[in-house]
Amino acid sequence: RNCDWSSDVCSSDLLAKVAEGGAVPREMILDGRLYQDLAASDAQRVLEQQSGRESDRIVFLDVRSPKEYATRRVPGAKLVPLDELDTRYAEVPQTAEKVIVYCSAGERSRFACDFLSQRGYTNLYHIREGLQGWQGPIEGEAPVSLVQIDRKVATSP
Repeated sequence: RNCDWSSDVCSSDLLAKVAEGGAVPREMILDGRLYQDLAASDAQRVLEQQSGRESDRIVFLDVRSPKEYATRRVPGAKLVPLDELDTRYAEVPQTAEKVIVYCSAGERSRFACDFLSQRGYTNLYHIREGLQGWQGPIEGEAPVSLVQIDRKVATSP
């Protein structure tokens, strides 16, 4: 969402973060946004760079339902469904360098970024196209496709 720089919420959150010595990405300030949009391919590169490192610096946050999460998710993603975010948002680390938020197509994750930004998070990155645009590695119990095998009928010569 775009900030109205006369809005106390937008300006105070960003200014407080800078005053505390925190980093606020330049693009967020220039664009007047409390989170950054990220292409799925860029998010995949972030995941690849983090690969093999046990770190809370980068957090992938899945805001879909538990059923969607079980089926297909970004490896290591933390599940906090959008409908539970108001009571569980404290589970999302404000100290992480980046919190990359996604859903299926980008709408629920945009709402989640709006919600979290209003609670002081300035480290949010929104995957615009959600998992629909994700070409990277996947975890989960992806639905099994059934293959029908036709039985050959033996014919006598």
